[in-house]
Amino acid sequence: MSFVVVFRSLKGKAALFSLLTASSLALLKFIVGLTSHSVSLLASAVDSLMDFGASLLILFAIVSASRPADHDHRFGHGKAEALASFLQGIIIFLSGSYLAYKSVYRFFVPESLEAVEKAMMVMVVSLIMTFLLVLYQRRVIRKTNSVAIEADSLHYLTDLLTNVAVLVALALEKLLAWHLADPIIGLILSGYVLYASVGLIRDAVDILMDKDISDKFRDLLNEIIERYPELYGYHDLRSRTSGDLNFLEVHLEMPQDIRLHESHEIAEKVIRDIREVHPNTEIIIHTDPVTVDEQGQKKLLDKEAPRFY
Repeated sequence: MSFVVVFRSLKGKAALFSLLTASSLALLKFIVGLTSHSVSLLASAVDSLMDFGASLLILFAIVSASRPADHDHRFGHGKAEALASFLQGIIIFLSGSYLAYKSVYRFFVPESLEAVEKAMMVMVVSLIMTFLLVLYQRRVIRKTNSVAIEADSLHYLTDLLTNVAVLVALALEKLLAWHLADPIIGLILSGYVLYASVGLIRDAVDILMDKDISDKFRDLLNEIIERYPELYGYHDLRSRTSGDLNFLEVHLEMPQDIRLHESHEIAEKVIRDIREVHPNTEIIIHTDPVTVDEQGQKKLLDKEAPRFY
């Protein structure tokens, strides 16, 4: 899917709106933050840059999800999203570290803010633009049920609170001449940026290292097993995620005398049942013959014991 086609879709338009909003606010906050010497406003500018990166990642995910698997990438291109997220997290962490340093420095070398009124106007504009963006995103979510846009929308909702905090710092500086308000709130916001970047890096590494996500499938499989008397159980359940796709592998335990076409039909039904709940899932099923003794104890005929359940 080309970028032109993506931008014509509701999800693409929402992602583009996010990019334009975040980039405009970041530029505006940096300019006014540097001229007014406001650390908290600079922290908010970095947060807007983080928003821009997150929205860019959403757009990248939408485009990548539209690309089918090819000869060189049999599992698709979903991990490009995780790689971009990892690199973005590193950059944001470095930016947050610098902001923390500047905030601590301002504790020992206090400096009066300049052009406070201008800085406050910037934050008011930021609040209005972010609020309008969230309203549009909620409209898109109602029509598309996009999980990616919903995550982006929740992120911008937290930014509304951040912008309010910056306004409080500027107001305290203006009304009470409390010079420490700016570095204190700047330090708090830099802590938020660092915390968010670490979470971003951790989530990206989990995807790149194929962290198992079997817990989301285990209860469903137990329920499916009860639907089919031919199924005795399952083992060697493995799963991972890549972009918008889940990949699931599982060994189903069936009677040793079941016919091949019957076991195939049951496996297809299990795949269908799983995809009713998790539609974007690639599933590989292996069937293992099992005997059951008079006490109801199962015994796998496969020589290799299950590695995990």
